[in-house]
Amino acid sequence: MNTKIQILLGQVHAHQHPTVRVSVDDHTQNLTIDCDTWVTFDLNLPKDKQLTLAVEYYGKTIQDCIPEKNLDTAILIKDIRLNGISNEKFIWNGIYRPVYPDYYEPKTAELYNITYLGFNGVWSLELTVPLYAWMHKTLGFGWTY
Repeated sequence: MNTKIQILLGQVHAHQHPTVRVSVDDHTQNLTIDCDTWVTFDLNLPKDKQLTLAVEYYGKTIQDCIPEKNLDTAILIKDIRLNGISNEKFIWNGIYRPVYPDYYEPKTAELYNITYLGFNGVWSLELTVPLYAWMHKTLGFGWTY
């Protein structure tokens, strides 16, 4: 089934532009985000395929966060389009698993309803093909066939 997955990433930066690895299963794109950027995957997938859209933020250092000046470096997840359809609930279904620096407390293993990736780590969203059936279930439209 033709499947188009798009994610719009933005950034804030204090020192250097953030770097990410965006993937849908074994399809990966490595990017430095210096402005709002659409990342697109056009795939032909079998029905009932389980897949994961993942955004791995990596390379952030202590120099990329300057709290006394209220400056940070982070990735922003701004939008997700599945076969051209956008809904903020798509983002809210993702799970963010940050990798905290040693000095940071508390360390929460999984965060939900997150669009601001302020730590190195992985934000992921589990999907099922066909995407319209996943959307139907996620948006609470009731029965699907």
